[in-house]
Amino acid sequence: MSEQPPAAPETEGGEASPVVAVASKKKKLLLIGLIVGGVLLIVISAVAGWLLSRGGAADTKKAAAHAEAPAHKKVEAAEAHSAKAEHTASEGAASAGGATDEVALKAEAERLKQDVSKLQGDVQKQTEMLTLSDEAAKLKSEIEALKAQKATLESDKGKIAEGAKQIRAGEKKCVLSGDPAKRMDELRVCLGLSGAKPEPGAAAGKPADAHAGPHWSYAGESGPEYWAKLNPEWKLCANGRAQSPINLVGSFEHGAPPLQFAYKPGEISMVNNGHTVQANLKDAGGVDLYGKRYNLVQLHFHTPSEELVNGRAADMVVHMVHKSDDGKLLVVGVLLNKGKDNLVLKPVFDNLPKEEGSERPIASGKLDAGKLVAANAPYYHFEGSLTTPPCTEGVQWFVMKDAASVSPKQFAAFTALYPFNARPVQAVNGRKVDER
Repeated sequence: MSEQPPAAPETEGGEASPVVAVASKKKKLLLIGLIVGGVLLIVISAVAGWLLSRGGAADTKKAAAHAEAPAHKKVEAAEAHSAKAEHTASEGAASAGGATDEVALKAEAERLKQDVSKLQGDVQKQTEMLTLSDEAAKLKSEIEALKAQKATLESDKGKIAEGAKQIRAGEKKCVLSGDPAKRMDELRVCLGLSGAKPEPGAAAGKPADAHAGPHWSYAGESGPEYWAKLNPEWKLCANGRAQSPINLVGSFEHGAPPLQFAYKPGEISMVNNGHTVQANLKDAGGVDLYGKRYNLVQLHFHTPSEELVNGRAADMVVHMVHKSDDGKLLVVGVLLNKGKDNLVLKPVFDNLPKEEGSERPIASGKLDAGKLVAANAPYYHFEGSLTTPPCTEGVQWFVMKDAASVSPKQFAAFTALYPFNARPVQAVNGRKVDER
């Protein structure tokens, strides 16, 4: 409801006075001014409020923007850092992986290098062992030869003293030639000394034809080292490339040719040829190799064994010599160690000729070599030579793996005649050795 202003006083005659009219006009103007001022004040306040509200919002937005910017930057920075970290980690992982692979490869290369070095060492060691084994075998043979020579000299000393007494007493006569080089052999033959070699044509002491030629032995200046110098026809004893015996070291390829044994009891005749005791055999059968027959013609003995197995010799060896119709040779070697009496070789050991001389038959029994070796017995095989002058090569060798036995009495009976008659082992020179 609007407020009404008071009524102005009237003048006489019914009209208002001038003073009252002026005052009333002023009041109206003042009222209008107050109203306009109020309206203006309201408008100004509204504008000011609006402006202030806009300014505050802008400031708030700006402040928010300012506040958001670092946060955003922090987020971006964090994201960037995280991405960088992931990238770094990835690179690190890749780097670590690469480093790990490199380390592993280096370790593997080093291990392979060590393995190769070890293998080279093993090969060198085996080579040295083989060399030492051969050298040791040769030294052992030389030592045995010296021992045998000593034993022979000690034995000969007594025989010479006894022979000198017999010669002086006229109980024994020795016909000696005027040749000083032959006199010692002639004297040794006359006195029945070991290792003596009479000249061809001597009535009582003619050696077997297989051992004819210059005097040779197993020791001294006529020993194995000098065989090639004693006779030019024996040059293979020094420069042959497939000589026997050899040292059978380790294992070999299983490819030895099949050897078929076809022995039968044969007649025996004995001879002491000055280097060993030999039993010549007649109709004793033989062996078949690739369809070719090799007949057993003789067997003889060596002590210690000439063949070595891993550097070790047996007490003895019997060499059974075979010959084909076209003259090719094949030898079967059977190692012999002291043990039980050997019944197969008993006829031989019971009739050992104590003196060198001509061949004489043994009527007390026959020899069956088939009882000395089993039909499927294992053996070593190689191509070699004769182990005595002229050291002929092209001989097929079969050395049985399983040793037979001889009694101490049988061993003593032979070594009383020949304490040592073994050639040292020879170089293999790359020859093929196989076994069965």
